[in-house]
Amino acid sequence: MLRIVIGRAGVGKTHRCLTEIVQELKRDPAGPPLILVVPAESTFAMEQALLRGAELPGMCRVEVLGFRRLLWRILQSAGGVPETPLSDQGRKLLLASLLHTLKDELTIFRDSAEHWGFVERLSRTIQELEQAGHGVDAAGRESQAELDEAARWISLEAIQNAYGSEDILQAKARDLALIWTAYRGKLAELGLTDGDHCWQRAIQGVDKARFLDEAEFWIDGINGFRLREKQLIGELLGEIRQMTITLRLDPLALWEGNSEVFAYSLAALDELIGLAREAGIPHQVETLTGEGELAPIESHLEFHPALGKPPLPRRFRDREELAHLEEQLCCPKGTRTPFPHVPYNLKVVSPSNRRDEVEQVARYLIGQARERGIRWRDMAVAVSDLSLYEGILTEVFSDCGIPFFLDQSRPVHWHPLVVFLSGVMELLTRGWRTETVIQILKSDMISTSRSIIDQLENYLLANGIDGELWINPAVQERLRRVFTDEAHLEQLLGPLLRLYEQLHGMGEVLLSGTELMTALWSLIEEYGIPERIDYWASLEVGQDDERPSSNYSAWNREEAEHVDIWNLWVELVDDFMQTLGKQLMTPAQFANMLQAGLDNLRLTRIPQGLDQVLVTSPLRILNSEVRVLAVLGADEQHLQLAGGEDTILSDAERRALQAVGWSLEPQGELQRLREPLLLYSLLTRARDGLYISSPLADGDGKALEPAGVVKDIRALFPHHDLDEPEICLPCTIADAARFTAKALRAVKDGLQQASDLFQDGFVLGLYQWLVDIEQGRPALRRCLAGLGYTTKAGPLSSTVVQQFCGDMLMTNVYQLEAAAQCPYQYFAGAVLRLEERERLQWDARVEGQLWHEALALLARYLLETGQDLAEMGETSLRELADEVWCDAAARLAPLYAVAVESYNYRIERLGRGFQRIVEVLAEHSRRGQFRPAAVEVAFGLSRGIPPLRLELQPEGTVLIRGRIDRIETVRAGDTLYVRIIDFKRGTRKLKLSDVYYGFSLQLLVYLAALLDNAQAILPEELGRGRVELVPAGVLYFPLSEPIVKVDGPVDEETLAKKLLAKYKTSGLLLADTDVLELMDAEISGRSELLPVGIKKDGEIYKGSSAYSLEELELLVTYVKGLIRNLADAIRAGKIDIEPYRKTNTRACRYCPYTAVCRFELGVPGCRYRYITEIGDEEVLKMIKTAAAKEALGTDEVERGCLVGG
Repeated sequence: MLRIVIGRAGVGKTHRCLTEIVQELKRDPAGPPLILVVPAESTFAMEQALLRGAELPGMCRVEVLGFRRLLWRILQSAGGVPETPLSDQGRKLLLASLLHTLKDELTIFRDSAEHWGFVERLSRTIQELEQAGHGVDAAGRESQAELDEAARWISLEAIQNAYGSEDILQAKARDLALIWTAYRGKLAELGLTDGDHCWQRAIQGVDKARFLDEAEFWIDGINGFRLREKQLIGELLGEIRQMTITLRLDPLALWEGNSEVFAYSLAALDELIGLAREAGIPHQVETLTGEGELAPIESHLEFHPALGKPPLPRRFRDREELAHLEEQLCCPKGTRTPFPHVPYNLKVVSPSNRRDEVEQVARYLIGQARERGIRWRDMAVAVSDLSLYEGILTEVFSDCGIPFFLDQSRPVHWHPLVVFLSGVMELLTRGWRTETVIQILKSDMISTSRSIIDQLENYLLANGIDGELWINPAVQERLRRVFTDEAHLEQLLGPLLRLYEQLHGMGEVLLSGTELMTALWSLIEEYGIPERIDYWASLEVGQDDERPSSNYSAWNREEAEHVDIWNLWVELVDDFMQTLGKQLMTPAQFANMLQAGLDNLRLTRIPQGLDQVLVTSPLRILNSEVRVLAVLGADEQHLQLAGGEDTILSDAERRALQAVGWSLEPQGELQRLREPLLLYSLLTRARDGLYISSPLADGDGKALEPAGVVKDIRALFPHHDLDEPEICLPCTIADAARFTAKALRAVKDGLQQASDLFQDGFVLGLYQWLVDIEQGRPALRRCLAGLGYTTKAGPLSSTVVQQFCGDMLMTNVYQLEAAAQCPYQYFAGAVLRLEERERLQWDARVEGQLWHEALALLARYLLETGQDLAEMGETSLRELADEVWCDAAARLAPLYAVAVESYNYRIERLGRGFQRIVEVLAEHSRRGQFRPAAVEVAFGLSRGIPPLRLELQPEGTVLIRGRIDRIETVRAGDTLYVRIIDFKRGTRKLKLSDVYYGFSLQLLVYLAALLDNAQAILPEELGRGRVELVPAGVLYFPLSEPIVKVDGPVDEETLAKKLLAKYKTSGLLLADTDVLELMDAEISGRSELLPVGIKKDGEIYKGSSAYSLEELELLVTYVKGLIRNLADAIRAGKIDIEPYRKTNTRACRYCPYTAVCRFELGVPGCRYRYITEIGDEEVLKMIKTAAAKEALGTDEVERGCLVGG
């Protein structure tokens, strides 16, 4: 007997099923089985409902099953399955292997074959085909002929005839047939059966399952059936005593026939009636009366009895607005009637964003609990997309004290075991990379001290040990020398090295999956990982009393899931060995497939408490009844319950394939048919209150449109109160603190007027209330901390200043320039001495050091041998440059030779650049008479040349140390002209405005140090009689590899001039034509070597960087005064975060300490010192004015480093 009970949502269909089961159970507790089949997610709730309704301590006659559990129950009773069933994960692994093997034979799927996302979609298609009955049966595996017969349904010839060989559909069908045939063959070879193909076994074994004799079935909450489910129902009808199936279907729709909401259920009803007729089983279609009793409806749908208005669903009898909503959703849109009253039990809100949305729903739930006494367990939140709301929900609900259970499976990539295994997989695919090795060692799965791992990591990065260097015997010997505790080193790296050598030492030899998995498992055991998992789990067992019982935060406690995650990993290993144990593959292929499996491991949990708000997806609550339901994310983009079309085969392609024998239903069409019923089911779950929320904007501020059903509901309830004070005002202490802080932030940011906010005194009253209660003060302090947050750094105390500098401040040019650019930059670098982690990496700094060293070696060689670049020919210059360059590279870059793959190319490239630099220096020597007198002159760094010493007022001293790259001299009579050259990577220009503000002090400080210590630096030059030392200039010499832009072919001479212009120096020169000619005797107009030009009449071009001796001395004096000002600010403890900003640059651009100071515009305490660009002439005029004031002593001198807003 088949009974089909139909009715709209809330009429009591589920209640009727439970009542009948309880009555039968009480009548005969030990009779034939009573089986209730429900959706898998509802089994636990139904078992609880049965226990409550039966009022019995236990039940042995009733089973609550989903269809899949029913399938395995039948198979178990009928003798089991001779072959091992393949899990869903095993199917994906097998398909991934087959796709890799068949990649060259595939056409349209070839480019997607290596992507795991495609494997997952293909697995769903295979699953669909299996459930449709196209699998390989055990009886059909004895010969290839039988396999071919089983593939008869794949009719490629029919497709080719219908659509042509060039059609995309034919290509897809060919690829699917190829994959399917290989998949079936592999299953036969391995002696496996697809888990979904067991449906056929179960259907055939129904008559052998003894537990079904005289059994009664109830199928509830399933409104549509797959092909195999329908076939199983048909077989069951012939074996059991009675089956009752409920359908969510309006009885009036039986005769209207065009109901949009119930079209899917109508189709299911027709199919069930057809099954009963086919089996020759009597059937009856019934509906529930207003009293909850069953009333028959004629089973032949051609009859049209006059049915009156159906009774009001029992779920909504006390809530007329919810009853009105349910009734009107069943009606066509054009015939719906608006609700005439204010719907107090229905809320439709539109918060501004998702955070406001979650905060408002929390207030709503708390209000329901406080004012109406509704238990947490009787409330649910259906979220359209849990991934968007998970973090916000966890934070807000926890702060508000709402106990909740998030019904969602979670990835386990955060767990130490998965981190360890992912690192090993990356090691096998990408080679022995230091980053990967450190990830493995820091996963906490290896029992050793973290400090030892940190020391090892620092050493590896500083020495550039990466890649194949790890397995270099010389490198391993170095590691053993540095880390003298070899036992620790062996414990850390030994198992990994052995695994790597074992798998990669065989070259391209393919290994079986069993061999690869055995090697991996040996690694796991060598590190003692199983014992470590057991140890962590045992620790947690002893802490059960401390574990929170009703808070989602317990989910994130890693200890609670150690054993579960280990079991997931073991299942993955079992699936791999089952499907790919005999498969030959490379270690990289093995690692890729296992990594994909690890990425798809998901952990599911059951509720840890009995009184919790259920937070779930809409599809998992469609068969539950709750007192209060809140629907979040009800916007058009996300509130789509049925899904869409298949991405492998479109609906049109599926219909075409159906015509030639492929049992593939059009997914998109089917989902569109289901969508109205799913939305109707979702919105009729609550019996006391329904809350629907549609945010106006997403996380990026983009506008969101409410879902169509939300617009329909608003039209149905025109008197809905848009002003909802109970959800807009705070409801807990933590919520009140957040509310107050948000209101004050709006005033502070200028988004709201203070007068508008405080006119009713609510916020001020709330603030005072929080201050007055004990629990409110810490909550308010925590929320207002962000409001008053500032990065402003106060001055250091005199005690701290005395500790790091005392009465004598030792510094250098770079630190002084940092202090001028931003005081905090000086504090972080010079006082805190923060440094970036040392890494052996090739960058511009390394290249600059190499060129500096080579230039110093070249100058020393010329000084020692007495040779002159001006006298060398082109070949001699090239040979000398090559020799010097090789010497410099051998001194500074031996580690890079093995650590940097492109070392030879880089050295060769820089060597060519060095040759050009030497040629330019030779050109300087040919045109001028200045020659090197000293190189790499260090002052204040040793016992030799003293530092530049400046006395401070009223007391104290600043000592400046540094290193001058090159000092050149030429003697003219009793005058010794001296020129300082500093080699700079790139092209740096010296601007007097930068000198004025203190951003570029180097050249003038070097000049001051030279003038103060001339006798110590140039003893030979100044010891030849009475000689007057005169500064001829300070210059930056660019070290670069310039690119010359040309419009067309050029000759060598033109190209040489263009290249020479790229090496033009910049800086300050003495405005004396005789001295300038000593630097460049060929000056005619603008110099090709110097930042100066001389007219034909002997005058110097305007705009040249040439200054009188008095002006140069004035600049030196100004810089000394500037340094004194900077030193005074440092000694006063000034560490303000005040970076400068000019038109095209700012201090933060290259600052390494931005992560420390956390400078960000808009945050209180963060502001730039805006610097005005000033021309050189204006700067000189300002410095002269300042010097005059200082000389007169009439006014305080304003220094550039203190200027700016």
